[in-house]
Amino acid sequence: MGKEELSGVAYSYMRFSSPRQERGDSINRQTKARAKWLAENPGVRLAPDSDYQELGTSSFRGKHRLEDKTALKQFISAVEAGRVKAGSFLIVESFDRLTREEFGEAAEFVLGLVNRGVRIVQLSPVEVILDKPVDLTKALLLVVELTRGHGESKRKSDTIGAAWASKREACRESGKMVTKGAKAWLKIEGGKFVFREGAKALLKRIFKMTKDGYGARAIAQTLNREGVKTWTGKPWYEAYIRVILRGREVLGEFQQAKRGEDGRRNLDPEPVLDYYPKVITEAEWSAAQAAIKSRDHRGGRPTKKSDHVNVFGALLYDARSGDRLHIETRKTSRVLMPEGYRHRGDPGVSFPLVTFEREVLRRLAELDPRDIQDREEGPDEVAELAAKLTRLDTQLKALADQFDGDDIIPEIAAKVRAKHAERKVVGESLDRAKLKAASPISSALGECRGLVEALDNAKDARDVRTRLKQAIGRIAERITCLFVDRGTVRLAVVQLAFSGGTARTYVIHHTHAQSGTPKKRRPAKSDVVSGAAVAALDKFDVREPRGLSAWERLLTNLDTSALA
Repeated sequence: MGKEELSGVAYSYMRFSSPRQERGDSINRQTKARAKWLAENPGVRLAPDSDYQELGTSSFRGKHRLEDKTALKQFISAVEAGRVKAGSFLIVESFDRLTREEFGEAAEFVLGLVNRGVRIVQLSPVEVILDKPVDLTKALLLVVELTRGHGESKRKSDTIGAAWASKREACRESGKMVTKGAKAWLKIEGGKFVFREGAKALLKRIFKMTKDGYGARAIAQTLNREGVKTWTGKPWYEAYIRVILRGREVLGEFQQAKRGEDGRRNLDPEPVLDYYPKVITEAEWSAAQAAIKSRDHRGGRPTKKSDHVNVFGALLYDARSGDRLHIETRKTSRVLMPEGYRHRGDPGVSFPLVTFEREVLRRLAELDPRDIQDREEGPDEVAELAAKLTRLDTQLKALADQFDGDDIIPEIAAKVRAKHAERKVVGESLDRAKLKAASPISSALGECRGLVEALDNAKDARDVRTRLKQAIGRIAERITCLFVDRGTVRLAVVQLAFSGGTARTYVIHHTHAQSGTPKKRRPAKSDVVSGAAVAALDKFDVREPRGLSAWERLLTNLDTSALA
């Protein structure tokens, strides 16, 4: 009996798991085998865009068929959507190219495709077409191939995992090098990691720029503008700057990633200390993290039309709408305006940026740190939390010693879980305390005062303004503003909420410049309104409706003639 003549549309799926296989003949071999089969079955034609490939992708844990971006998931979606018609062929080198998962999951997936009408063609080691209804002999071949594939992958995974565990222990005990792979700023000489030329100074500069107020994007732009290349000769990217800043390799630590039972890669909780040469100190690293944290949720891309650095960043809010205030450039000046006022059909009330900035910076430079933070020193929070963490670790070790072999006493297990939960909370509190200690308000306020004084005569105003923006971000959490239009006069209630939990409220008075005859002409004028009437309202919060209405009444009736 002759071979059955096949006809229909075919799709192809190729996969290899290791990048090392890419340098070999894996894809060429699979491509040639597919071409040979198609030549032997001229009634079958490849569909347009039918070549699905996973290059350097493992199928051991099934992620390759679950994530939307993968080729196999795209094929599955095409089957489910009916774009791949029943009776179509799917050509694979072997069944285990589709999956090397545990047999139950693997068989359910493969047979699921068959039940939807896909005819799966295995080319090697035995040519088989698995279709519906499933023949018993072909089903047994499927069992053999899927079981073999999973077994090979599991043995490889266990062997590699054990080898890495052994390497990690040897590294902790003797400092032995785990891998010759290193961070890009390092190289190996004489069996040791050493810095590439200029790398240490450049890394220290990146961390200093971060502390001084530069974001990852601004750092990358600055280095690229100066023609500074990465250690591989490529331009700088924001994402790479973030990787450097977040990692602890600059502190000399090495944390091996290991795969958990769920297939996810997790960092080893016990880093190897002094594995790499150190770049910065722990205090410098913590200060950089504090600077990064102070900018969280305060971002926003700089406008392409202006190189101006807003020293208040995204701290400014409009009291009426609750929207952020942004800088709007007009013909001859810049003003502060609420975002989205045009969409609301609101004419909006603006306030001159130059006046606002000058008066607020002047008040910040005059502040005493003791006026905006708790006066009582209190206990050392970092020391207290560190001590508590140590006590919890001791208690956890004592509980672990009560386990008898593999027998786990339920009561002790419950205590261990509770202690671990408590330890997590304390650890997070300690991290926050370290960040806080690395960036005290008094230090930030002193830096702010010095930068305000230097601003007028600075050669690089952008650099000073960037550093000033960072310092203000460490002092203040929010600046809420209420602008009132009085014709030739603008009034602004400015409430600064500080990181220490206190707030200060100022009223800025601005009179527009007037043109005309020499007698009537006068320049713009501004000052901060003072007096018992204004001071009495300092107890009202401009962010609250009651405080807002109180300020509205005051400013509407305020006699500004003496201030004009």
